[in-house]
Amino acid sequence: MKSQSGFTLVELMVVVVLIGIILAMVTLNFTQLNEKYTVESNMKEIYSMLMRARNDASTTNMPRLVVIAANQVQTGADADGNNIIDGVAVTKRYPRFTINCGINPCVGNTVAFDRRGLTNNNQTISVAGFSAGTTPAMDCIVIAATRINIGIMTGGNCVQR
Repeated sequence: MKSQSGFTLVELMVVVVLIGIILAMVTLNFTQLNEKYTVESNMKEIYSMLMRARNDASTTNMPRLVVIAANQVQTGADADGNNIIDGVAVTKRYPRFTINCGINPCVGNTVAFDRRGLTNNNQTISVAGFSAGTTPAMDCIVIAATRINIGIMTGGNCVQR
């Protein structure tokens, strides 16, 4: 009898199981990477909105407001100085995560920039609600009178980058 070449059923099953294990590991890793990217992207976008409001306030000589809620950020001009956005507000929603002001979810926290682009609303904004295994490079913003810095929450404090 001639020897027949080919794979046995056991060999094929071992290969299929190994491929399944590799796919499961890749899928879990991809999910964490995607969540990490989303957190970092959201923080950069909020930082950008704050910086733009500060810049617009100083260049147009008109106060600007940034209103931060648990899952959205609004920005716009405050021409009459009553701490209410006048006209059309730019709104960005963040339904996937919770935006915290300090340690609690934000509830209409307003950051007001005066005509010179300065604020007296010193606070820390962070993002919560992502998986424990996700380690974003940035997940908080510190707002001070003359600066806005982005950083990473470490031990309850935002360590600025």
